[in-house]
Amino acid sequence: MKPLKPKKVPMIPSKSNEPVDENDLTEFLLAAEIGSNLESSEASTPAILTYLDWRNYVNHKKITRPVVPTALEWATLTKGEKTKSRSERSRYNSALPPLLTVSRKKIQDDILDLIVVNRQSNDSARTGAVIRGLPTVGKTTLVKFIGKQYHRACCILREAEHGQSDIVTSTNHKFNPVVYISLGGVRSNQKTSMSNVLGKLARFYQIPGEEFDSSDVPSNGKRKRRKTISERELIASIVATARDCKTSLIIIDEISNVDSKFVGAKFISDAFKDFMNEIAATFVFCGIGDEAEGILFEWEVTPDKVTAHMKNEDIPDQTNADENPPLQTQMYYRLIDRKLLPFQKSLEEEGKALIEFLDKEIALINHEVGDLKALSEHIILRTDGFIGAMTLLIRLACQRAIRTGVEKITEELLSEIIITRAAEDSYVRAKRKAGSRRVKKA
Repeated sequence: MKPLKPKKVPMIPSKSNEPVDENDLTEFLLAAEIGSNLESSEASTPAILTYLDWRNYVNHKKITRPVVPTALEWATLTKGEKTKSRSERSRYNSALPPLLTVSRKKIQDDILDLIVVNRQSNDSARTGAVIRGLPTVGKTTLVKFIGKQYHRACCILREAEHGQSDIVTSTNHKFNPVVYISLGGVRSNQKTSMSNVLGKLARFYQIPGEEFDSSDVPSNGKRKRRKTISERELIASIVATARDCKTSLIIIDEISNVDSKFVGAKFISDAFKDFMNEIAATFVFCGIGDEAEGILFEWEVTPDKVTAHMKNEDIPDQTNADENPPLQTQMYYRLIDRKLLPFQKSLEEEGKALIEFLDKEIALINHEVGDLKALSEHIILRTDGFIGAMTLLIRLACQRAIRTGVEKITEELLSEIIITRAAEDSYVRAKRKAGSRRVKKA
């Protein structure tokens, strides 16, 4: 007896009989905007500057996967129902859920183990971690994910023990187990400013009387006179607040802005070391590649560098690193160094696993599980294995598929999508390399 062949599911024609005209497109974008205000995607959460911003991020509700109609059901929907379906699926596909791959799961486990050890330890010389990697490999996404999961776990435990998970002290401080600040957004000649780092920590905790941020300079270059507190007082206030808030994880993003070649790097490194001694928390630093080594190494401070720093001029270039190697800071002996790599070579299978995961999440009418998986090698080649470029390519392809009515991702559709310059240049080099190999074989 011959096995029965599976029935083919009817599909919307690749060239839709009902193209999205200008009015439909306006309705589609308007519906998507209204929906994002009601329940926005994780990607659209505002910048994290204070503990309130961080709480909003932690408590943010992710969009649930919308119902995807079949081609037969689609044909029976009204124009308004189709617009609503397009906007819901557009918002969902724009924020496809992340996947913790094997290598990233290992880093998460290392940090969680470190947090537990540091919480139980009475030793002031606590160990932290630094996560380094190239741009768009998912460093910030990973550390924020770890922070969010840990924050939620702490709140659950505190509520179970004390019946509430908010106010913890008689001074009315809030329970803030996790601190997240980013050292980005400052000018290059100020990126090692100690006051900038302290200002961001004070702003996160909403410590009164701060405005202690050297990057806040009017366009005329003249600083307004205002009441501030001394650096020593601010440090003491941050330490006291962190203790009162029961902070046990502090994430410092974009640590690569602390350049080891600049004068202030040593002072910032020493300050973080003191914070690690005085606050019973695990410090996790995150930054771009070798530039993040500014927290681990320092260069000799010479008079010409000090003079240039005081005049807000460019710091003179370093001499040959082989002849004048950087010095190891105390943080060099206090931090676990972990590198986050793109999905290339040995990690290519992880990239394919991510694509296979997204393959099951995509909300397109003509999409069948396995379609995206079949394109995994092309997607990795196209993006050079960088997770940021991979997710961008897939999200843009989903939007194009919905907007044009194709409702399916194909290699032809992917070839129409333009992504970052770095990814496009890498793809051009990869095609040239593949072409030269074919010529040699011939």
